[in-house]
Amino acid sequence: MGWLRRMAGMFVSAVALGSAALPVAAQPAPQASSTGVLRVTVTLGIDGASTPIRRHALLASDMPPSRAPWRFVTGGDGAGKVTLPAGTYTVESEEPIAFSGRTYEWRQEVTITAGQDTVLTLTDANAEIGERSPDTTAPGATRALDAWDLLLRWQDSVVRVWTPTRPASGVIVAPGLVATAQRVVGTASTVELQVSTTVKVAARVVASDATREVAILAITPGLLGTRPALSLGCDAAPVALERGDRVSALSLPVRGQPNTATGTVRRVRTGPLLAEFDYALGSVGGPVFSADGALLGLTSLAEGGEEDASIETPIVPRTAVCEAVTAARAANTEPTSEPLPVEPDTYVTEGDLAKAIEKKRGGLSPYQVSSAGFDVSVVTPLAARGGTPGTLDFGQWSAYVASYPSVLLLRATPRQVESLWLKVARGAAMTQGIALPPITHFAPGFARMRVLCGTREVPPVHPFVIERRISETDAIREGLYVFTPEALGPHCGTVTIELWSEKAPDKRETVTLDTPRLTQIWDDMAAFRAAAPTGDR
Repeated sequence: MGWLRRMAGMFVSAVALGSAALPVAAQPAPQASSTGVLRVTVTLGIDGASTPIRRHALLASDMPPSRAPWRFVTGGDGAGKVTLPAGTYTVESEEPIAFSGRTYEWRQEVTITAGQDTVLTLTDANAEIGERSPDTTAPGATRALDAWDLLLRWQDSVVRVWTPTRPASGVIVAPGLVATAQRVVGTASTVELQVSTTVKVAARVVASDATREVAILAITPGLLGTRPALSLGCDAAPVALERGDRVSALSLPVRGQPNTATGTVRRVRTGPLLAEFDYALGSVGGPVFSADGALLGLTSLAEGGEEDASIETPIVPRTAVCEAVTAARAANTEPTSEPLPVEPDTYVTEGDLAKAIEKKRGGLSPYQVSSAGFDVSVVTPLAARGGTPGTLDFGQWSAYVASYPSVLLLRATPRQVESLWLKVARGAAMTQGIALPPITHFAPGFARMRVLCGTREVPPVHPFVIERRISETDAIREGLYVFTPEALGPHCGTVTIELWSEKAPDKRETVTLDTPRLTQIWDDMAAFRAAAPTGDR
């Protein structure tokens, strides 16, 4: 790319001058008074409509170059932004986009003015358009990929999967059958399958192979409507891949529409096929395609259950998916159609959220009540947005909470308690004139929660679990239950929260929220109840 050539030229000049002014990847953060914001939107005209280009990586290089470029990526709306010191920059695509036999990339010059926003619009009109290079079979060759063609063809086949520990994607592989990564499902017998913004059901796990890392979920076929099943190509010849080949994965992230992410093959000969993708939370479990559009398999979780764009992603082979579908059909298990509550597909703007925070009386910390074994926090979007930094770590659900969904969160954290024998030891030390601080440990982990509005049970939208490491060898489980914005309020009279721990699964603990506290919560959620629905996907 152009920025590499410019950096190479600068390197040669620096050596010639005996200078130490070599580029570095990290610089001290510029002062706010000397910076401006570059806002970029990327769209292409597809079928007569302007379509936002998601997850398109852009590089902003200062002129003349003094450091490695700033890299930023467009979001689900095709927009991205970056804060830059005042000056002149070249903004260019990190890699071209291939679509309908052509490639598109951009290279534009912009001037950033301190204290101001600069808007750059990238479209077909100002793109550098090239013809797609023919496929090549040379070892290690990078082949062009029509990722957007694949997205348009198969986007309706991708659905969202929710488990207590993480979100994921799945793909329809037969009427009423959805394939996803087994590491996402784990040992569960049912998971939540969301087929639209208004329809979510409990799906039965009818086939699960931990060795091949694939699971098949079953629901009543009619719930999928006219959505097509992905063509698996089970009888097709294996796809020959080399390190460095381009692949494409489809997914349905936690926020937004079906998406595509291009990746690079990193390992093909030993162990599972690995590729490196740049994708959003909830993408694991979607289909992966080769450069010529052949299905390779599904994305899975890396060893240890991590989902991170910087980690190489295992690919479940197509043969494993085909075998799992055959096993699911042979099982002939009755599918489910049990409807589940869904979270509102609504969001207030950042401005409205800021105004609500300004109007709120009292602090922004979560409301808290405690039982013998648990601290229960009621977290509104206002608390999630304006709470004390460092106190609202939601573990693997942090990105979900940071998107400020229009929901109410109930978090149950095992209390830190001092055991009887540690109290005795501390008392003995006191008799010797040694004052020791309390030694605490986490109580047994969270098992489940039940919430009653008056006498009526309120089902959660999501019964999440936070898995948080507290030492090199120990971890703790917390509950994070998600409720709609109108679920809890003064109309309940009293809200009762029942809790069970892993150590004593038959022993119930209870805490209550009284009417004054419920009125505060109800007022905090007013803006989110008022937000108009946006409709089905």
